[in-house]
Amino acid sequence: MMHRARNLLLPLSPVYAAGVMVRNALFDAGILHRATVEMPVIAVGNITAGGVGKTPLVELIVDELRKTTLVGIVSRGYGRKSHGTIVVQDGTRSMADVYEAGDELRQLANRFPNTIIVADERRARGARMAIALGAQVIVLDDGFQHRYLKRNVDIVVMTATQVLHGEWMLPAGNRREPLASLRRADIIAVTRCHDSVQMDTVEHTLSRFSKPILCLRTHVRRIMDVAADRELEFDWLKHKQVIAFSGIGAPESFDQILKQLGSNVIQHYRHRDHHWYTEADLSEIRSAADRHRASAIVTTEKDAVRLRNGIGHGLLDTVPLITVGISHQLARGRVAFESMLKAIEHK
Repeated sequence: MMHRARNLLLPLSPVYAAGVMVRNALFDAGILHRATVEMPVIAVGNITAGGVGKTPLVELIVDELRKTTLVGIVSRGYGRKSHGTIVVQDGTRSMADVYEAGDELRQLANRFPNTIIVADERRARGARMAIALGAQVIVLDDGFQHRYLKRNVDIVVMTATQVLHGEWMLPAGNRREPLASLRRADIIAVTRCHDSVQMDTVEHTLSRFSKPILCLRTHVRRIMDVAADRELEFDWLKHKQVIAFSGIGAPESFDQILKQLGSNVIQHYRHRDHHWYTEADLSEIRSAADRHRASAIVTTEKDAVRLRNGIGHGLLDTVPLITVGISHQLARGRVAFESMLKAIEHK
């Protein structure tokens, strides 16, 4: 039904594409103004709606940069219940909860407590705030389409499937911009790469853009027992009957991770990206776990931050709540990645 409905929207995709091209032309001609800040900016974004593994790439970049410099992360803060400029973290302390920050920024704050993090729909204003707090480099999360702030490096993230099989433009498909927009990127990062054969094909497909290419594999970083607040062995979920739930852009990627971990997923409750869970949602999940005598309830780290402030504690009454945290491993493109970081550090 959804596929048929989208097919009916196909005539509108060229109209949407034309609008995007006009907007980009206005930026390229300098008619639409781009603000400049005094510190270097790395923008990480995508040309499609939905999950492509962008946040783990932001984490990979921040993890490297923070070894030598004070990093500021700036994002719109998708799904947050606030507006305007919100300082999520000032480099030493947390200053906003998940409702004010949004799940992705709260997740980044948990991972990097010594970074500066600002939520602001106006990225230039947010970047200036981060710099005022001491940030020496800005990592702009989801910034490819937000061209009102000049950047030193533009990184576009796509999945290997998107590169090899393509997608329609919005509203019939999920693509925000035509593939030609990749020409304004400095680096193309391709996530969910599986093997060398696929990576060879990806590199060949993108070769016409003459851009450095990063090939990234998804890696399980840690598995946590929420109630005990402790890490578990990576084989803890193997052969266990579990109930899963998620509200992320690509729930099928979570299915694949659980399969790799050897879990037997009885049911996966899928919600829209950034979904705010209600007690009714969680009661249904808990009932399913009890009914099927599941060994655990499993979710993502991003979903887990939306269970803060009390909601979700009822899940822990009878069944352990387990979170799976992922990261990216660089399979190809190490030289380009390190060269980019070195250039930014010397700006």
